[in-house]
Amino acid sequence: LKLSAMNLRQNLSLFAVMLALPLAATELSTLRSSFDKPSPETRPGCYWYWINDNISKEGITKDLEAMARVGIGRAYIGHIYNHAAAGDTPVGKVPFMSAAWWEAMQWAVKEGERCGVEIGFFNSPGWSQSGGPWVKPSQSMRYLAASETLIEGGRRVDQKLLVPEIKTYPVYGGSKPKKDGDNFTEMDFQDVRVVAFRQPETEAADLDMAQVKISSPKLKAIGNLLDNSAETSVQIGPAPQVIDCVLDGKLAVQSLRLHPAGFGYTLTSVVAGSDDGTTFRELARHVEERGHQGPRNTDPILVPFPETRAKQLRVTLSASKPVAFSELALSRRAVLGHYVRRQLGETSPSVRPPWDAYVWSGQSAASKGSVVNSMEVVDLSAKMDAAGRLVWDAPPGRWVVMRTGMIPIGTQCAPSSPESRGLEVDKMNRGHVRSLFDGMVGEFLRRTPASERRALKYVIADSYETGPQNWTDGLVEKFQQRFGYSPVRFLPCLDGRVVDSPEVSARFLWDWRRLVAEGIAYDYVGGLREVVNENGLTLWLENY
Repeated sequence: LKLSAMNLRQNLSLFAVMLALPLAATELSTLRSSFDKPSPETRPGCYWYWINDNISKEGITKDLEAMARVGIGRAYIGHIYNHAAAGDTPVGKVPFMSAAWWEAMQWAVKEGERCGVEIGFFNSPGWSQSGGPWVKPSQSMRYLAASETLIEGGRRVDQKLLVPEIKTYPVYGGSKPKKDGDNFTEMDFQDVRVVAFRQPETEAADLDMAQVKISSPKLKAIGNLLDNSAETSVQIGPAPQVIDCVLDGKLAVQSLRLHPAGFGYTLTSVVAGSDDGTTFRELARHVEERGHQGPRNTDPILVPFPETRAKQLRVTLSASKPVAFSELALSRRAVLGHYVRRQLGETSPSVRPPWDAYVWSGQSAASKGSVVNSMEVVDLSAKMDAAGRLVWDAPPGRWVVMRTGMIPIGTQCAPSSPESRGLEVDKMNRGHVRSLFDGMVGEFLRRTPASERRALKYVIADSYETGPQNWTDGLVEKFQQRFGYSPVRFLPCLDGRVVDSPEVSARFLWDWRRLVAEGIAYDYVGGLREVVNENGLTLWLENY
């Protein structure tokens, strides 16, 4: 504001005169009354946890009367089951969705109307996030996985393709007991696409680690890194560990592969090369986190570096905490660094992720003959039957065939009781979100006449602690429509391969992450709001 000193004094004088004017008696009365007795919409709300199935109509009435007495205007019911405190909070006799439970929910809404307290329901058991026992694996959070089969072409191929590894349900917080049936099978796998590409030249004649001599001044069980067994390992961290690899210098290598057995750490890998075993030049310094959430947080760590024929490579590993690694391999393969997080296969281990947790610098160019040409990726989906048998007249050459499909991540709503525990709904599919709503809140609406649920006003989605997902039904078509090209040609990126170039591969995975983010925002949050509003209710949720 550009005010002269004179204008400023005049304005301040006018303001002082306005403050000195007396209020009319009616205005003063209204001001005092609204201060002493604020209007109902100004009253605070509270979370109303029903813990460990300890519920009674008498308790509900006393709670609501107490809330009304102290001026609480809204109560949000959360069905919470605290396993860790089971000894302190005994388990009650009103299990989730039993007849007595439904009666208690209806009683709470009726009593809320009598007491003048508006009621809200958490949209599922637990405080995180949107799931329940009625959510099917095919409606749950899923990720894309792939199996690879190497095929010699120039002939008709007729063979069954492997289903990717199926993992069991994770256990929330590590303390919740599993229940019967908590395992996925091949029946839960949903095929997405089968693609084939010519095996890059460098992979066809890769380095044989059996011919590499490795040593370490401190790691006594160093041989465990070369025995091709996930059952044996060495422990890295927190102190740096040095591993020397002696090569013959005939084959140029450009990547390091490490197989971790844990998660929730940061690993710094420094690769240096030498021709005399004395003087080393740094080739790469790679820092990678592996968070506690995500279906692929124990996938191999891939470290790219400029192609080298150095006769000795020194790998220095430093971990933020002790973590076991089962295998180590140098390779001629071109790899994409940070490929797991770039596809949202895991999340930052920090509850307060730094600004650059999803930012990566560029990496060195891949050598000739080591990348996948996106224009030569072939979609073979129509040539595989429902049983997974591929029939294909393969052109001459060596082909890598990838069978990709969705696998349920297994994330479950929590903290919840054995009766209420179930899979978290797909966060990128409006239809599945509607099914989630229909399973509990919708069921209450069907059971309860409109005249007896006037106090029900809100549906709550609380803290988001379910981790990532990276695939949903129809994502190929959604991707094509959103970005104008098909993601099918770039599916090899998901296993850390470089398609076309590191830059192009990174740009593809940026588009991928953006589509996932938009899906969660518009199909999950937006879809949940839509179905909630259609039923005359308001969605209340944390900001994500």
